[in-house]
Amino acid sequence: MTVTCPTCQATTPAGGFCAACGHPLPQGPQVPSAPALGGDGGAPVALPSPDRVAPVSTQASATLTGHGSRRPHRRSLVIAAIVVVLIVVGTVVVPRLINSGTPLTAAVPPSSTASPQTPVTTASAASKTTPVTADPVTPNPMPATTSIGPTTGPGAVFPGANLTTAGLGPLTFGMSLAALKQGGYVVASSEPCTPAFVANPDLFRDGVALIVGTSLQEIDVIKATYATRSGARVGMTVKDLRGLYGTNLTIETKNGDGGAFQAPIIRAGDREVIFVPDSTPGTTFEASKITEIISRAYSNDLYGGC
Repeated sequence: MTVTCPTCQATTPAGGFCAACGHPLPQGPQVPSAPALGGDGGAPVALPSPDRVAPVSTQASATLTGHGSRRPHRRSLVIAAIVVVLIVVGTVVVPRLINSGTPLTAAVPPSSTASPQTPVTTASAASKTTPVTADPVTPNPMPATTSIGPTTGPGAVFPGANLTTAGLGPLTFGMSLAALKQGGYVVASSEPCTPAFVANPDLFRDGVALIVGTSLQEIDVIKATYATRSGARVGMTVKDLRGLYGTNLTIETKNGDGGAFQAPIIRAGDREVIFVPDSTPGTTFEASKITEIISRAYSNDLYGGC
């Protein structure tokens, strides 16, 4: 018995699948089509009644209901194809990905709600760091003075005064004895071999001695409290004086209580500043230290009194 395939319209024996396209045929009993009328006008062939159609066999029924052997055969083919694909991927695709350096992990799309993470940086020798600067510290300025020693600065009688050929601070040559007494710069003395008036105790503390007659005649400085205008002080050497005065410094021979001696001087007209050096045995003249600075009228003699 033959039936018509609903898919390709081909006439195929009834048996579960189309012999032409393999499509499953409709289930149920098939009614054969009536034969064409003959050309002689014969009577049509009578069709068998439904109750006379042979029942479908058990094998055909299993095939039509999907429990036969054809459908499991197709499933095996699908499984075999999947196995082949996996073998190709494992032997060809994966090695190429590994050789190319492509990571095999699946890409995870970033979450829109994920909180940003702060990158962690490590310090290296080549990395530049912003220097931390502290507020500049301004040192307290030291008061500038021209005097040194235990009575330097405000403690001295004449802070910042210089010994010159004109005098020392307010003490000027030619100042009368009355003016000196009125200013309190001198006091009466009863000591032997001393003038009747000498420097007051404060000036004496600063290393200042005054030679007074009817007026101020001489100022002697025996400490480093006061310096000359060029910066010469008691305690410097003759070599130091040459560095301060250059060719203006001359070496002269003076007559003293112990005989003639040499002394560096600065002369200005009829007045002079004498730098009296020490006489330590074995010390060169240039290395001799100045022990006294005298400002007075120019003279070749330099005696100490009695």
